[in-house]
Amino acid sequence: MDIITDYVLPDEACHGLVEHSHWNGVEYRRVQKVFVVRGDAIARYEQDLGPATSFPHAHDTQIFSLGDDKVAELQAEAEKDRHDPYWDKVAKELSEGSTLKADTIRELESAKVILANQSTFGPYHSKQRNN
Repeated sequence: MDIITDYVLPDEACHGLVEHSHWNGVEYRRVQKVFVVRGDAIARYEQDLGPATSFPHAHDTQIFSLGDDKVAELQAEAEKDRHDPYWDKVAKELSEGSTLKADTIRELESAKVILANQSTFGPYHSKQRNN
């Protein structure tokens, strides 16, 4: 059973923070969940940050802590990550340099030729092998 709280204090001990986009039935919303230490239990505070389209560079974020960090510190880190285009640049560079699609197509075509058990000579001639 989750303990849910309706407030957090900036200097309160924080056990972690999770931020992600959530479908509410109408649109994707950016949601932040802060886990705070209250007594001997962990309570969850959930905050709606607005439409996910307002945060074009935002990625799912999980920041873990064992109660050593304060709520304000983790929220500041999440705010920085939410507006940082670094991971968009990394993903773009990786996809531009990737040969995964071309390699996969080439492998599937060669497997198709092997399964068909034929040799191809030019565009119009092929020879069936008996092995």
